[in-house]
Parts: sequence; C-alpha cells; structure tokens
Amino acid sequence: MLVLHCVGVGSFDTSCLRRLAVAGGGSFHHGCDAGIADHLQGIFCRLSASVSALRGTLLELGDEALKPLPAKLLEAPEAWKTASQKELDDISQPCWSWPCVETPGSSSGSLVPQGDGKRMFLHRQPFAQGALRYAFHFRSVQGCPAEPGGKVVHLVVKESKYATGHRSPEDVRKFFLQNHRRAEELAREFNQAVRSMKERDKDESAIREIQFVKAHVMQISDPAEDSAFRYVTAEKYIPGPYMKFNGNDGFVNRVSGGEAGQIAAAFSHFTFDHTGGKELCVDIQGVGTRWTDPQINSRARKFGVADLGEAGMRRFFQSHSCGRMCWSLQLRTVSPQSLQFGEVVRPPQPCVVCLSAPRTQVCLPCRHLCLCDECAPASLWPAKCPICRRGVEGLVPLGAEAPGGPTFLRESQLARMMA
Repeated sequence: MLVLHCVGVGSFDTSCLRRLAVAGGGSFHHGCDAGIADHLQGIFCRLSASVSALRGTLLELGDEALKPLPAKLLEAPEAWKTASQKELDDISQPCWSWPCVETPGSSSGSLVPQGDGKRMFLHRQPFAQGALRYAFHFRSVQGCPAEPGGKVVHLVVKESKYATGHRSPEDVRKFFLQNHRRAEELAREFNQAVRSMKERDKDESAIREIQFVKAHVMQISDPAEDSAFRYVTAEKYIPGPYMKFNGNDGFVNRVSGGEAGQIAAAFSHFTFDHTGGKELCVDIQGVGTRWTDPQINSRARKFGVADLGEAGMRRFFQSHSCGRMCWSLQLRTVSPQSLQFGEVVRPPQPCVVCLSAPRTQVCLPCRHLCLCDECAPASLWPAKCPICRRGVEGLVPLGAEAPGGPTFLRESQLARMMA
C-alpha cells in the first residue's frame, strides 16, 4: 500500500504537489523560509505520526484497512459562511440524524438511536483531514443563520479514509468514544489539580483549565447503504485557529504551540503521573484549551488501533521537556527508557543577572548554566562567567526548558541536553 505525502519548501506554485498529495491519499505541507529547521522538524514529526497511525490500523484491522476510499478534495475555507444558496445546495446534502446512547440497564453497553430524527445538512467535501480521517461540517441549517445569534447545531463529523468496517455504533465507539470519555474524566481531574494548585500558591495567573468538547456517535440516513443508515462520530465545532499540540507517537508542536501547547504537554504528563504510569492522554488538538479527538496510550493497549502502548509513552517522554507547569503541578520526572518515576520536577533556577527568567545559556569552557536568553549578550562584557569569573569562550543555548539542577554541567549531561 502506498500513501503519498508532499512537502514544499520556499515560495513557488504548490498546486502540483497539492494535487499529487490528494491523488496519493496523503497530505501536503508547506515549509516557510523563516525558522525552516523547526518548521521542517514539525512537518516530519507529523508525517511520522501519520505513518505510525496507519501502521497500527493495518496491524489491527488486516486486509480491510488495505482498501483506501477514493481521495476527497477539501472544500474552500469558510465556504459554509460565504457561499450563495445555490452553492450551499451543491456543497451540502440533507439527511436525518439520531444520537446513539447506551441502552438503559444494558450490561454490554450497546448503543441505540434515540428520539425523533433531526434534519441536518452534511457537507459533501471535508474541510480538514488527519492521518486516518476526514472532517466534515454537519449543521442544522445551510450557511449562516438568517438572524444573528440564531440557534444552530454545528458539529464536525469524522469519517475514515479507509474501509475499516464500522458497520454498527459499537464499532465506532470502539475506535473513538472510549478514548473521548476517558480523556474527559482525566480533564476533570486535571482541572481539580489546577484549582488546588491555585489555592495553594495563591496564583490566579497560573495554568488555565481545559475542556474536551462533547462527542457523540450518530446514526444518519444514507440511501446508498443497504440498511439505509450509517454510523459516524460527531463533535461540537470549535471556531478559531485549529492546532495540533502533540501526537500519539512523540510529536510535539514546538513551532506554534504557545501557552496552550505548554498546557497540553503538562496535561499529558499529568495523566501519566495521575494514573500511576498506566495511561497517557496525547494527540491533543483544538483551539486554545478547548480540545477534541484525543488518544490514550495505555500499558494494556485497550484504547483502539492508535493506542501505541508503552512505545508511545516512551516517545512522549523522549520529546517532552518539563517546564513551569509541570513543577507547579508537582509532577514526577519519568525515565524515557524505563518509564519509572523519579523525583518531583524542580523549578528552573533563575538567571543570576535578572533573577527572574529561567537559565538557558551555558558558559564554555566552565559549563556553568547561569544566564537567560535576554541577559546573555549584555552580561558578558567583559566576557567572564558570572559565577566563577573565568573567561568565556562561547555560549551554548539549552532552550526554555532547562532543568533546575546544579550550575555546573557534566560533559554527558551537556551532550544529552543538546541532543
């Protein structure tokens, strides 16, 4: 099986590469000239995540997963807002939908459609795509409501790119709802930890609370199916710039994650610590701190095809760098090799000059970690280490997540942090 992804670097007409990616069932990524190294690192981490997710699907589902469905072109951004009525008739189709809920008193947890059908409009083309699924707008009206503030049901339907055999609501739940419900539980426990931390430290500007949007399994009418119905997953649409903060196999968005990305990293670390190393919630994505479509990596490998188990856990801690939020939550360090817990994460030591920003610069050859990014250039005149006053021949930046440890770094520790 061949899936073709394309990467473009620089300023040029990318239409050909975009068409190749669509024809190959993959995705197109455009690298910018500014910060190209970090940008390309993020791109290839995402491609690695796509390959790993597809590999897991193949191992779990066998020959059925070898049947890719026809590739779909993405619809124009915000088309549901700007299209004319005729265009809306072309890009969406009416259908009836029913939410599926657990049968009361059922020990098997079977799902059945509930209530009267609701008339909805499902877009024919996806507005976004991931490694394994497309995302479609699913709305109770076509386009924007006639009156500002009019109540509109706006969901996102996710459907597989491959013939994965979701023939019942239970099949869908196995791959989606179980992850989402567990992530919601972990988010509530994380928020409680954040509230307790704020009460303890009297710091109202600390970590923001998080939320996973509600997710459902829906039955929708489909004349093309023998049963006249099919089952899909649906989540509440989140307006705003959508972003993926980390993946299930170690991907971390270091380019544009911002504060929400730091919260996502701390939340993932928290889930591992809170469950005693049994579970790790990753694949965090959404708008700000409103997230969707998470994945649980567990030692028991019980959360579907994308649950990479201990291998996924190791990859997370190989790429994760503990920062202010991890030590504020008093999380324990974790060995990326053995996944054993260590000591509680210590706060980063402050720069010896400004006494506020974390130390990120190591003086060579003395190897004292003592300066922040802002103070490093101005402080070295004359060029002497602020701690030992030895002459400085150069500086080595270690990034904003430099640990709070001794001021002197051994050669092995220095090499490990620079890796």
